[in-house]
Amino acid sequence: MADHSRREILASTGATAAAIGLFSTTGSAINDDDESPMDSPDGWSSLGGGQGNTGFLEDETGPEDPVAPAWEYNQSGMLAVVDDVVYLAGDDEVHALDAETGSREWEADVEGVEGAPAVAYDSVYLGGEQLTALDAADGDVRWELDLEPDEVIASPNVEAELVLVVADGVVYAVDALEGEVGWEYEPEDEQLHEQAVAIVEDICIAASETQLYALDVHNGSELWTYESDDDSLDGQFAGRLAAYPMATKEYVVAMRANDELSIHDLEDGEEAGRVSNFSNPEGAITDDRILNTTGMDSYHAAAHDLETGESEWEAEESGLGATPPITDGDLVYSGLTSEDEFSDGETGDRFYAFDIEDGSTAWQIDTGASLWPLAVVDETLYVGTLSSDGLIFALRSNSETDADEDDIDEEPEDDGDSPEEEEVEGDSEDTDESDEADDEAPDGDADADGDSDDDGDDDTDGDSDEDSDDDDAADDGDDDDADDDAEDDESDADDDDADDADDDVDDGADDDADDAADDDADGDDSVPGFTTGAGLLGGALSLEWLRRREMEPDEEEEA
Repeated sequence: MADHSRREILASTGATAAAIGLFSTTGSAINDDDESPMDSPDGWSSLGGGQGNTGFLEDETGPEDPVAPAWEYNQSGMLAVVDDVVYLAGDDEVHALDAETGSREWEADVEGVEGAPAVAYDSVYLGGEQLTALDAADGDVRWELDLEPDEVIASPNVEAELVLVVADGVVYAVDALEGEVGWEYEPEDEQLHEQAVAIVEDICIAASETQLYALDVHNGSELWTYESDDDSLDGQFAGRLAAYPMATKEYVVAMRANDELSIHDLEDGEEAGRVSNFSNPEGAITDDRILNTTGMDSYHAAAHDLETGESEWEAEESGLGATPPITDGDLVYSGLTSEDEFSDGETGDRFYAFDIEDGSTAWQIDTGASLWPLAVVDETLYVGTLSSDGLIFALRSNSETDADEDDIDEEPEDDGDSPEEEEVEGDSEDTDESDEADDEAPDGDADADGDSDDDGDDDTDGDSDEDSDDDDAADDGDDDDADDDAEDDESDADDDDADDADDDVDDGADDDADDAADDDADGDDSVPGFTTGAGLLGGALSLEWLRRREMEPDEEEEA
């Protein structure tokens, strides 16, 4: 256990060390009010969309079929979308993007950042090597808190003016405005897993190896503890970053070490049911369903009854790997990696929208890489390739992107910004510096905890808290070696493939940008954008650059 007296609070105006000291398991909270004086933010505000980590927001809807990319952004990571701003965290950086156009509003360097950001109280809270709070308006550091995690601090969760995280086996509730520890909880017999906590009905849920804990958000007092009497893998809770608990107003869903899901009553923690087949970590839950990806040699999206764990449906389409789903209550979104034929006889990676009632395919996208569903808000579905050279896409209804096409084309021309301030709005700028960055991008997982998210997960979104967590859970649920191989294959794919795509794909930019891209095609490593509606055929959208990169993985070696 780390020495608490060595933890430091670093103010944005300078580094000032403050001894935190040891707290009892039921310390006093900074805010003891029954309700926070500030409203929760609207939108996809944290891991899984909200405090329960459920991958579902009741009042949000995705795009109508057919869909098309409204914009893309040349950066990977986990994200939150609040008040028409996308906050993207990954690769030691945080980017704030205009949700409508994808243009960058600000960028901040945050070393060691991992997992999904949490947005509240006009701040962006980040996990990773330390807990960090940024000003949501400009990215300035408001405060930093070093809690000396054993690995990384998973995606933060926010409630009642407190930021809740687990570090070094202890739950910390940190004042959201000042960055001071309000209370902490440390079990007597087991260290807590360094995962994102779930919050619902003023209850904080965390897990250790054999126990599940419910704590009062305001003061850290124990409300109940569920303890398994089985020492086998069946009775243990998974410790991966991506295996974070999820909670609704009635149930808590936790992942077991044997890759089953256990369902617990929120009122007392008693186990109510199980999803007994092999499940990947992460997923989504609604008021009556668990939505996840399951399988052994092949993986598919599936739905189970939230109360009993009984199977409701399994999607017909399956692949060698699957990314954890999210839902808008009508459709379930997930990506599949396949070397075998799908039901239509075609092969390759695909992204699917399944009907939540029966698992039938509503629409699909042909891709050249595993796409992770990251958020669904304001009739927009955000997806990404969580690799070291990844991309973020905003998918909207094709009719909407058609209507906005002229606006996208009329974006301001070059304003003199340096190439490093590259913004992607339906196309990518071609710069030598971006080429070099792509060439030098290291192989490896992004974090999601997500074990996207969600986290430096041992799995793949391990998830970065989800990114590396997400990467782990997404590909195939197998061991870390398999995940790493998949990620290496994707990141090692030659940038020259993107050059070929530039020749063939209209990026929807203005004529000058198009001419420049054509002139530099032979040496261009930048990512081409999209023509609105390009590749649409029977509801399927071809992401040409990703497909070309997958089809010619050995081009760099041959060159």
